[in-house]
Amino acid sequence: MLITGIFLFAFRVQNNSQALVYSSDKLAVLKKELEQLRVPLSDRIADDELNRFLLAANNDVKTCVKLVQRNMRWRETFYFFPQYELEKWSALVFWHGYDAHKRPSLIVRIGLAYSILDPHERPRFAQAILSQVEYGITHLLHEEDPRITVIIDCEGTPALGFPINMLKSCSDRVQDNYPTRLAALFVVNLPPVVRLLTQTIIQVLKPNTKRKIFVEGEQYNALAEHYGDVTAVPRFLGGACTCSYCTKKMTGDRVRLQLLDKQASNEDEDADDPYVNETPMQEFTSCSRFNFIIRAIIIGFLTLWVVISFLAIFFDPEIDFIPT
Repeated sequence: MLITGIFLFAFRVQNNSQALVYSSDKLAVLKKELEQLRVPLSDRIADDELNRFLLAANNDVKTCVKLVQRNMRWRETFYFFPQYELEKWSALVFWHGYDAHKRPSLIVRIGLAYSILDPHERPRFAQAILSQVEYGITHLLHEEDPRITVIIDCEGTPALGFPINMLKSCSDRVQDNYPTRLAALFVVNLPPVVRLLTQTIIQVLKPNTKRKIFVEGEQYNALAEHYGDVTAVPRFLGGACTCSYCTKKMTGDRVRLQLLDKQASNEDEDADDPYVNETPMQEFTSCSRFNFIIRAIIIGFLTLWVVISFLAIFFDPEIDFIPT
């Protein structure tokens, strides 16, 4: 998920037609295996999709069969939100036009969601993300490059409270059910400490993965370069988009007002709590501050390793993630 700032000014996305090498022989064998096992394929799973599962399985037919079976079971039980329910989540996860390569752009405001959603509401947010991915891949892709660009906005996410479980839940399911669909991932508005640690940790990723992932602060340089026109970038990400979504919803931003109201309510509760008000500032000695900083760095470092580990698998189809 994280990448050094060195790559922010050298954004290059490989042509997917060169990277994806399909084998008609393997596809024929796979379809025969699925037929013998009586695995029912939905209309959504055409030859192109089967080829992508083959690629994710390194052209291993047995592994690919497991992937397809898992996908079918998941689709039988997962509830995809209809359009009217997606609209309820549209301030937190939504499609916003296309990038310069005509790939649809999914924006996930994970920082804002983490700030305003209660823990029991976050699984629904993950469900909304997956429902939007399904909608975009079904309705928004172009034949020239049938992949998507994802922008994760982390504004409001604490350095020591990054929602790993929420992100992992989504990435695991996207990895299993939408292989090789990611063209580029932008992670913006990360806390400065996290970005600093990223500069060394990112080196463990493979070059193919590095070319897909970009991390930015509040400048959005690589994002602007990727889209080529600031009018295609949402306003809250430094762009100048004038679409109805940006001018109406994002300007007023009712979700932000809810967040401010929640913060104000918490502040009022703290003001009424005598135990909060009587805590002397002298208790925060230099020693305790030093210990807190050390703990913060250690926890942050370990957290980043976890994020890097599962995202390295998520975005690199060469890794065999099915135990054999």
